[in-house]
Amino acid sequence: MELLKNQYVVSAACYLAIPVSVWAVLSVPNYPHVGMLVVLFAAVLARFIPSRAVKTLCYLLLGFVSYWAAGNALFVPLGQEAQLFSFLPFIILAIANATAAVVAYNDGYLNGTVFVGASLLAILLTKGPLDTGGIDRFLITGFIFTAAGELFVLFASWARGPKWGTYNSLKAAFVAAFIYGIIYVLRVFDISVLNFQRAGEVGTMIAPVFLGIWWASLVANFVTVSLAFAAYELGLYVLGLVRTPQADSVIFTKKGEIVEAEEDPYAALMKRAERFFEEFSRYEPEKASDVLGELESEYSALARKRESPLRPNVGRMLVQARGLLLGARLEVAAAPQPSEAPKARAKTAEAAKMEQFEIPEKSVLLVEGPIGSRKEEFCLNIMKKRIEGKEKCMVVAFEPEMEAGFIGESRLLAQVKVEQNINDMALSISRALEEKPKFVFFNILYYLVPNYNVTTVSGFLASTIKKLKNSGATAVFVMEEEMLSQQALSTLESLFDGVVQFATVDEGGKPHSHYRVKELKFRKFDASWREYG
Repeated sequence: MELLKNQYVVSAACYLAIPVSVWAVLSVPNYPHVGMLVVLFAAVLARFIPSRAVKTLCYLLLGFVSYWAAGNALFVPLGQEAQLFSFLPFIILAIANATAAVVAYNDGYLNGTVFVGASLLAILLTKGPLDTGGIDRFLITGFIFTAAGELFVLFASWARGPKWGTYNSLKAAFVAAFIYGIIYVLRVFDISVLNFQRAGEVGTMIAPVFLGIWWASLVANFVTVSLAFAAYELGLYVLGLVRTPQADSVIFTKKGEIVEAEEDPYAALMKRAERFFEEFSRYEPEKASDVLGELESEYSALARKRESPLRPNVGRMLVQARGLLLGARLEVAAAPQPSEAPKARAKTAEAAKMEQFEIPEKSVLLVEGPIGSRKEEFCLNIMKKRIEGKEKCMVVAFEPEMEAGFIGESRLLAQVKVEQNINDMALSISRALEEKPKFVFFNILYYLVPNYNVTTVSGFLASTIKKLKNSGATAVFVMEEEMLSQQALSTLESLFDGVVQFATVDEGGKPHSHYRVKELKFRKFDASWREYG
C-alpha cells in the first residue's frame, strides 16, 4: 500500500497499461479480454492518482482502449450479419461495461462517466455493430450505444454494497440489452422498407433478432459485471478495507474505523436560519441586518460551489427572512420620529439637493448597497411621491405586500408576486407590464444573484430592461453589492441607465446612510456622497 502514496509510480503504471493492453488485443486477437483485464486493473489503480487532470486523462484513455477493443470484437462487415449472433463479442463488451461500473463503484459517478464517455469516439472509429449504411443512423446508434454504457455507471454509483451492486447490475443489464437489441435491429433491417401498418409481420421479422441479441447481452453483462463486483469486494476484504460512498465520491477506511457521514453544509445553514426566525423579535434592526447578511453571504458562497437537495429550502427561508426584515425596517421608517436637536435637523445645501434627486424619465436604475443602508426606503419614497402625483406604480417582489405596507393602500399601486423560478418570473413580469405602469420597483435580485450564474442573471435583466423600455416605464432595482465580485458587479451595472450607490457610515456610534450617483449614462451628474434622511 505504500506504493500507492507515490503519485509518479501510480500514474506511470496506469499509463503503461494502455500500450500493454493495446498490444495484447492486437497480438492475441482470439483473447482480447486479456488486454481488457489489464485495463480493468489500471482503472482501479487510477483512483490513487492525486492530480485531477492527470486522472481524468487516464480514465479517458483507458475508456477509449476498453471500448475500442469491444468495438473491434463486435465489428462485422455489411452482408455478414450472421456473425453478429456470436456470444463472445458480447463478453468483450460486457468486460468494458464492467470496467466502467467498477470505476464508478471505486471512484464516484463523475469518473465513471468520464471513462464511459470515451466509448462514443471508440465505437464510431471501430464501427462495431453501427455500420448501418447511413450516416444518420450511424451517429444515432453511436450515441445510444454510449448511453447504454452510462447505465452501468449510473446504477453502480447508486450501489451501497456488493448485494446492491449485483442487483443494480441486473437492472442496468436489462435496460442496456434492450438498447443493444434496438441497435442490432437497425443494423440488420432497413427500417424504411418495413410496413408498420402490418405490425404482426414486422414483429415476426424483428423478434428473433431482437430477442437473441437481448438475451445474449443480458446474460453476458449481468454475469460479467456481477463477477467484477465480487472480485472487487474480495480484494477489499483481503486488504481489510471498507468502502463508504459519499455524495459525489467514495472513501476507504480500515475495518473498525468509524466514518462519519459527510454533513450537508446547507443543513447547518438551515438551522441557523431557523434560529434567526426564532430570535428575530429580540434583535435590533441593525443586528438583524448583520446576521441575515452573514447568512446570505454564506449561502451565496455555497451556491457557487455545490448543489444539495436542501438548497431550494434554504433559499426560500432566506427570502422569507429578508421579507420579515424589510417589513420591520419599513415599519420603523414609517413611524413618527421624535424631534431632534436643531443642529441635528439642519440640512446642508447638498443634503437638500440630495432629497430633490429625481430619476430621469423612462430610465432603469440600479440602487445598490449593503443591508440596512435604507436603499429600499429610498426607492419606496420615490414611488410614494409618484403615487401622490397620480402616477400608476408597480411593486415586483416575492412578498410585495411588505413594500405595499410602506406605501399604504392605493388603487394606483399594483402588487406583482413572482415565483423563484427565473423563467416563471420573466413571464409574470411580461404580463404585468402590459398594464403600462409609469414606475416599477423591483426587489428580486437578492435571490437571483446567489441562485443563478452571472450570465443567466445578465440575460434576464437585459430582457426585462428591454420590456421596460418598450412599455415606457421608469424603474429601479435594488441589490446588495457584497453578493458579487467586482467583475460580476460591473457586468450587471453596465446593463442599467444609471447606478445609485448607498453606504452606511458610523457617526458618533450611530449609523447614517449616505448615497451618491455612481453612474448616469449620457447625463451630467454629481458623484459626491450625500447624507440620506
